[in-house]
Amino acid sequence: MNIQCIKTILGEDIIATVEETLSGDIKLSHPFMVMIMPQDGQYTIGLAPYLSFANTKTFSYKKEHVMMMFEPATELRNEYVRITGQGIVIPKSDLSLVK
Repeated sequence: MNIQCIKTILGEDIIATVEETLSGDIKLSHPFMVMIMPQDGQYTIGLAPYLSFANTKTFSYKKEHVMMMFEPATELRNEYVRITGQGIVIPKSDLSLVK
């Protein structure tokens, strides 16, 4: 499973399971908008369904409409996996010295 964050030319931030098609388009499965929201004087990240009014959960994007694609931070990836029920949650690494 290839979970990626995408920044579109419209400025949208999307997290989705991504595949590249034979035509070179990008197929997004279970996409969510990544939203930064103020909360108690700080900022938090929320996920909202992308095109929630659509009858499908898979969309094609033209490659030229994608400005960048990158691997999400572990916490964001884990939240996406939790919401969609796909994949495995990656545990937080807690490296400590053994005494």
